[in-house]
Amino acid sequence: MEHDASGREGHAWTELESALASQAVFIYAFEQLANGTPPETIQLDLLARGFGVAVMETQIQQAIASLRDECLAQITAGAIWMSREEPRRAEEKFRCAIELNPHHPHILKAWDLLGCALLNQGRYTQALATYDTLLTLDPDHPTAKQSRRAVFDLISPLADQEETNQSARRIQYTRIPETLESMTDLDQAIAEHILNHIKRDALSLTPHTKTVTIGSCFAASVARALTREGIPAINLTVGEEANSTFSNRMIVESALQGEKIPEKWLPKGYGDHEVVRSLFTSDLLIYTLGVAPCFFDRQTGQFVPTNGAESVRGVARGQTVFRNTTVEENVINLLAMVDAIRSKNPDCRFVFSLSPVPLYATLERRSVIEADCLSKSILRVAIEQVVSSRPHCLYWPAFEMVRWLGAYFSGMYGQEDGSLQHVSEEVVQTIMRHFIRLFQAKGPSPRANSLDNAD
Repeated sequence: MEHDASGREGHAWTELESALASQAVFIYAFEQLANGTPPETIQLDLLARGFGVAVMETQIQQAIASLRDECLAQITAGAIWMSREEPRRAEEKFRCAIELNPHHPHILKAWDLLGCALLNQGRYTQALATYDTLLTLDPDHPTAKQSRRAVFDLISPLADQEETNQSARRIQYTRIPETLESMTDLDQAIAEHILNHIKRDALSLTPHTKTVTIGSCFAASVARALTREGIPAINLTVGEEANSTFSNRMIVESALQGEKIPEKWLPKGYGDHEVVRSLFTSDLLIYTLGVAPCFFDRQTGQFVPTNGAESVRGVARGQTVFRNTTVEENVINLLAMVDAIRSKNPDCRFVFSLSPVPLYATLERRSVIEADCLSKSILRVAIEQVVSSRPHCLYWPAFEMVRWLGAYFSGMYGQEDGSLQHVSEEVVQTIMRHFIRLFQAKGPSPRANSLDNAD
């Protein structure tokens, strides 16, 4: 019995080796013929490589027959590219075959392999559509149903999830866009890939909603864009002098306690009284966070407000240190601001956003681009913790619209002045237009958006 089993195993290996040799001969002959090499030359070359005459002649004839059929030649070339893990080039061949002769006897094979080529490129939606077409052509195709199911599970593994009881929670499942073709329209990309999870009833916005923007310089652009769209907004941003959660917290707490707000932190044309009234009578406060790094006193560890070049000199003299703040520090500051404003204005709603404007410079021992990534990441995580722990606090993904979609859409920065620090006004307008469309209410707010009419 053992001898018999060993014999069968040896025979199987012989057949496998023969099949592999035949495939190698066929591929070589097909490609050489496609390049114009005469069959006689191919035969001599294969003989010199030690291939048997019978296998060689059979495979050369099959290669010649494949090349004479233009559609079959494209399918064959695609299959060869697939065997070499070149699915993109294989896809081109399969599509060409389908276009040449959609009724060819081997066209189902082209559709099947096309689905496989798309799947290997991570283009699952297109692969699913390909297998659907194949099943339309042949509902009993031996592998199409199984392949389609595998692709479907990759796209939406929870689509057919059965709820075992009434308390079962529906799980959301979203995917990154698959192709550049799906990123040709900015408005569509924003709606489908960034705002698809935000509920419309999270906020109610009317032209009379008393709106205030604070935070980074991007907040000023937000205020301008809202005003152009018919939602007048008051902007309390004062630029880089108050561009951290530490400095903004100091402004809010000074306003709450009736203390004098430093003049350099007062927006142009506003005094202490106007800032207090704006903060504590607003319906909606939009806060765009800017930077995480700050200056701190070297001995006490206390926050030191930015003071232009003098702050850098302080580091050089050893009086201050420049460091990234932590997620925890920023969460504490943001929660303190929310609680302070709601102590006077309990109905105020907050929209937090992360400014897409990059760091101008850094004193850290890293590139400014890496420093900017770290700074934005810290603030984004801090925002997430805040909106998850306080009611009526919402995150608006302006940063993702500019930075992430900016990899696929040009013109995000500097259309007006060529500056990498200025988000193009058209882009800001687009961002806020989506904001208004999503949250615009049908009825007016009873509170007017005017300091003169404030409570």
